[in-house]
Amino acid sequence: MKKIFTLIISLQMIASSVFAQQTPTATDSAGTTIGKQTWQTKNLAITTFHDAYGTPIKLAQTAEEWATAARSKVPAYCYYSVLPEIEKLEKSKKAILDNASKIKSSQPFIFDNQSELTLLEEKFKAQKEKAEKSKNSKKELAAIDAKYKIEVEPLLNLKKEHEMAFTKDLESQYTKATDGLDEIEGKIASLTKLEAELGKGSKYGYLYNYWAVNDPRFAPWGYKVPSVKDWDELKAFIKIEPGVSLKSTTGWFEVKNGKEYIGYGTDLYNFNGLPGGWRNNSTSEFMNINDFAYWWTSDKVASANSAYARGLDCTKKDIWEDSNPFAGGLSVRLIKMSPKEIEKKVKAPKK
Repeated sequence: MKKIFTLIISLQMIASSVFAQQTPTATDSAGTTIGKQTWQTKNLAITTFHDAYGTPIKLAQTAEEWATAARSKVPAYCYYSVLPEIEKLEKSKKAILDNASKIKSSQPFIFDNQSELTLLEEKFKAQKEKAEKSKNSKKELAAIDAKYKIEVEPLLNLKKEHEMAFTKDLESQYTKATDGLDEIEGKIASLTKLEAELGKGSKYGYLYNYWAVNDPRFAPWGYKVPSVKDWDELKAFIKIEPGVSLKSTTGWFEVKNGKEYIGYGTDLYNFNGLPGGWRNNSTSEFMNINDFAYWWTSDKVASANSAYARGLDCTKKDIWEDSNPFAGGLSVRLIKMSPKEIEKKVKAPKK
């Protein structure tokens, strides 16, 4: 039985090798074959471990939940969201509108000569009422109107001028108080659109901390989290501008000093490297959506609570080589295990 199994594995290895030489890049239901490797074409988006119980991985979406999972070293995942940014902008917008509203409501128009005007208005009103009952009402009313124009109308005109100046000044104060509101509303609209596009992880997959990725139940049978060596092999196979060859043909852009830099790739090998960003380990903030892709490797950094990571950058043509603390949130792109690796795993003693 052991000989038969070994023969099957050997035949699989030969077939895999021949196929890789004949078709250096090909796409099948499992992913894309690049050289001798087969990579997933989407970032992982699982919520449970691959064990008999379907043990859930903790969803830690808020910054507080993410930080708590890190302190407890609990396997956790989240999905990139700009809702925190939208909420901050909404608060800023409300503060601006509240302040602007106070400007209009807390400053009523006051005419310095209002008491004088009121007394004159009352006086002429009484005179008119008395004149209307007189036999010579028409003549008396004409005389009162003439006197009214001399004594009252100048004050009415002065009041109108002061009120217009007050209104203009108030509008100026309101304009200053609402300065930047259009920009904030534009950002809110843009981020709201982005949040809908992100689809709670449906576009870029989930971000995992390393305690989830390092769990032996993380990858399904036949797959693994790629090692540094696997990434090096991928890079060596592509040779020229691997960063460009692995990026998707859309979605890559970066805004610098108000200008948008486009950094689309060629997706030559159907890798579909999308700029899904990452989650900062110290602040729990989401970072670099649309201009950076960041994946865990299976290799830890010696004597540090970090693991090596690989990524793609909007402005770079090579594969980004880095390491990240376990508490960070990175994407995961699985790779198929080779027949030799599967054989080794089958023969490995159970712990």
